[in-house]
Amino acid sequence: MESDVDPVTGRPTFTALTALCLMIYYMIALQCFSTMAVTRRETNGWKWPIIQLSYLSILAYVLTLAVHRISSIFIT
Repeated sequence: MESDVDPVTGRPTFTALTALCLMIYYMIALQCFSTMAVTRRETNGWKWPIIQLSYLSILAYVLTLAVHRISSIFIT
């Protein structure tokens, strides 16, 4: 992974910023589908598990994108 470079730009594919963004995404996004199953069982429906999955996925993506864009300004 250290030697992997983008063929177009010649810059490294995986940087410290990439690792940081991956950690932020995986910290926030819903990783455990058994949590969805318990939520479904407790609420007797699919409404809240779907809201839970959608909300956490969108939140993780938006925060990761914001961190990447803001950090890119200061790094480059």
